[in-house]
Amino acid sequence: MNTRWVVTGPESSGKTELSKFLAKELSFSWLKERALDYLDQSQGEYGLESLVEIAKLQEDSIQEALTSNHVIADTDLLNLFIWAEMKFGEVPLEISKNLENHLPTAYILCFPDLPWEDHPYREHPLLEDRLTIFHKHQELIAAYGVPYFIVRGEGLNRKQKALDFLQNQFAHR
Repeated sequence: MNTRWVVTGPESSGKTELSKFLAKELSFSWLKERALDYLDQSQGEYGLESLVEIAKLQEDSIQEALTSNHVIADTDLLNLFIWAEMKFGEVPLEISKNLENHLPTAYILCFPDLPWEDHPYREHPLLEDRLTIFHKHQELIAAYGVPYFIVRGEGLNRKQKALDFLQNQFAHR
């Protein structure tokens, strides 16, 4: 059975770089965050229903990739759950049910200790906001009972620790 690992966390916490590295090192499929494609097409405009559409795109791409390989995903429905809750004060049932039904093998949770990098779609440049988002991730992951590992810092040490965690998880499957 193919497995999926998800790199998750607040904006500008190194998810994309880390997920690409892990996928390459493990020879797994890498799946990018689908929200960026959606926001490019909508010129950055979105609402609550848009998050439902993004969730479907993200989950469909993960399920498709799982048919042929193990997967490292740059975010999943957990990010969309938190995004909806923080931005709109509610989480659509489609997102919460799909998250519950498609939990990953494990999460790599990125701590927001990297320097902020501005991007047109990022909305939370303040460290205190990113820490709030981080803690929401941690609480939900723990509530769902999914194994996770928190990565901190920069560079190869961060990447190696995440890789070691995934290799250990994979060996015990």
